[in-house]
Amino acid sequence: MARVRSLFLPLFACPPSKRLLVLVLLVFLFGCGSDFEKNRPPSYQLTAYDGYLEAYDSAGRALALIPKGSKEAPKGFKSTRVIEVPVQRVVVASGGYDPGILLALGKLETMVGNDDILEDWHLPEVIEAYKSGAVQFIGLWNALDMEIIRGLKPDIVLSSNMEIAANMESLGFPVAVTYNNLDNDLANRLRLFEFIGALVGREQKARELVEELESTLTSIKEAVKPLHRPKISWGIYYNNRIFPLYGDFWLSEIFENCGADYAFQALRFGSMEIDIEKFIIASTDAEI
Repeated sequence: MARVRSLFLPLFACPPSKRLLVLVLLVFLFGCGSDFEKNRPPSYQLTAYDGYLEAYDSAGRALALIPKGSKEAPKGFKSTRVIEVPVQRVVVASGGYDPGILLALGKLETMVGNDDILEDWHLPEVIEAYKSGAVQFIGLWNALDMEIIRGLKPDIVLSSNMEIAANMESLGFPVAVTYNNLDNDLANRLRLFEFIGALVGREQKARELVEELESTLTSIKEAVKPLHRPKISWGIYYNNRIFPLYGDFWLSEIFENCGADYAFQALRFGSMEIDIEKFIIASTDAEI
């Protein structure tokens, strides 16, 4: 059971102060109807070439991951998008799930900076890292302290916010974007394990985690088949509005996989903000 919990932990590790950010703010990552939406490569796609690994982050930015000490960088990449791997110093600036994934990969020690206050964390390993000084607070996501970040000398900044990522890159920081408003199905979120695994030199560990989690979900799906399927409703209350999960979000898929019928399964991105009355009506026969 502890092993299964450890696999699900990165998916639920986002602190309370970030949950709304993850679900709402990133609507503005790219803008509706852009050419990026039509032609973007798959998020977290990894392709091996001679001497380097090409890795697409969730913003469609191609990064060249080169072995440490490489004498020559591949052509066609901005200097901030050529990353020597494995990275040793990671700053997480508005990257809700990323610390949990680093923890699952056994590389939490690479995180040297984070934008969540200590009180928002419940993972004991992260709390201890804050208290020991191994992780420094870099300011809240909307008021980052660039001097602290510069002093941390990050090998890479992980961010789920495109505005932050663009600002960081303009200041010369290497950045990988780890969230967008389009690719949030479960398969995509699991690919993030392998993307971050490639950054920290734990590709094999990432593949093992993904395979074990997929196996666990398959076992659960089979086990609950003969059981009653309760209806489940889920939403974040903010400013007199409700923000439910849309139906193809990874957590909605987990609800369905684990034997529940999600009340907003038909909801798709772009129509996720509803008023309280409509939420209550849609949730009247929900058991959970």
